[in-house]
Amino acid sequence: MLGIAITMTGAIVNAQPTDSGDVDVTAVVGDITPPGPGPGGGGSSPQATIVMSGWAFPGAKLTLLKDGSVATSLIANPDGSFQVTLNNLNYGNYQLSIFAEDPSGVISSSHTINVSAVSNQPYTFSNIIIPPTISSSHFVVGLNQQYSVYGYAPPGSSVEVVIAGVKSFGATTANAQGYWQLNLSGEPPFGAYSLRARATFNGFTSLYSKPIQILFFLVSPTQPAEPPPPPQLASCVDYNKDRRVNLIDFSILLFWFGKDNPPSVVDCNQDGLINIKDFSILMYFWTG
Repeated sequence: MLGIAITMTGAIVNAQPTDSGDVDVTAVVGDITPPGPGPGGGGSSPQATIVMSGWAFPGAKLTLLKDGSVATSLIANPDGSFQVTLNNLNYGNYQLSIFAEDPSGVISSSHTINVSAVSNQPYTFSNIIIPPTISSSHFVVGLNQQYSVYGYAPPGSSVEVVIAGVKSFGATTANAQGYWQLNLSGEPPFGAYSLRARATFNGFTSLYSKPIQILFFLVSPTQPAEPPPPPQLASCVDYNKDRRVNLIDFSILLFWFGKDNPPSVVDCNQDGLINIKDFSILMYFWTG
């Protein structure tokens, strides 16, 4: 009886007759490589590279977050420039945020970018301007009272201070160390406001800084004071009950400033409002 010999090499099947009475089937498997995993799979995945560069202030402590976790940290160069590279990234979507810490320990707001990495060509983001850090000499400012707003930004950058959507306080230039300072005087508008700063350097402008809260009020520090509040209100304005009246209590008052239905434990004079009168009570019992 005529038999058939079947030989399979790789993906090719050969059939040959035999003289045996049986069917002789032989499978010879060659080097068949399975397809590799697609993006995001296990094993050896395609890799991407992201490069970020720009300007902070000299010696800035920079931290880069990848999807909310610390990816790396670095120190800005003596001229304030920096460059950071992330290698061996699997293809996918990433949120990258970079921020700076200044010599006073103040943290800037973040410069954030979203990247969809689907190629092995480097993704390059240049001319990043780290937002300025910002602080104030006073957080409560009376009419015509002198105060300063200051922080750090790229050396030589122009730093503008604003109440967003309300007014600009003007601009100043950061020195060789990146330090900037704007000297101001208390003036309208009055109330609690958030001040922010942004830096412009080499034609590129940063995002706004983190806000600082300042209470501006229509009273000159040199004007005669009103009659002192009753002594029992001293314990009321110690909102967190630490036996001190300071910035912690002030921040609690600011939170409720101008809002409806403040809690009675904050509204010490029980007039249903948190306004300049409540602030005056707090300042009278201020311990620092």
